Amino acid sequence: MRDAIAPAIESIKEELDEHLDSINANTAELQTNYEYLCELALGKVNLTLREQEVFLVLYTSDEPLTFRIMAKRLGLTAYVIKDHVDALIIKGVPIIKRYSNDETLVLLDDAFKNLQAKENVLGINELVIKSFI
Repeated sequence: MRDAIAPAIESIKEELDEHLDSINANTAELQTNYEYLCELALGKVNLTLREQEVFLVLYTSDEPLTFRIMAKRLGLTAYVIKDHVDALIIKGVPIIKRYSNDETLVLLDDAFKNLQAKENVLGINELVIKSFI
């Protein structure tokens, strides 16, 4: 009987260890995101004026946008928009990328959008906002 229980206990232990590893990985990711949001709140991320404009296009959209559509709205090329979106991502702005019909679609994370609305964590310039509206 004891010989039959040992493998079952070992199997349960392995599953629990995998679950613990997963929880630890998620905890580390949450901590990293929290630290980054604290940095944003302290104004440590500086966006260029053009990055702010690109951000505002994403911020004011309720649906994913292509680089081409964003370029049309700002009077730029899709390549320039792609470069600015990549810069925003590198600076930690949570932009979601999706791919459809050989086009890249980008969308601002809803939770971050709400945080930006409440606290202006990116410090978007008032003049940029007024010129955008």
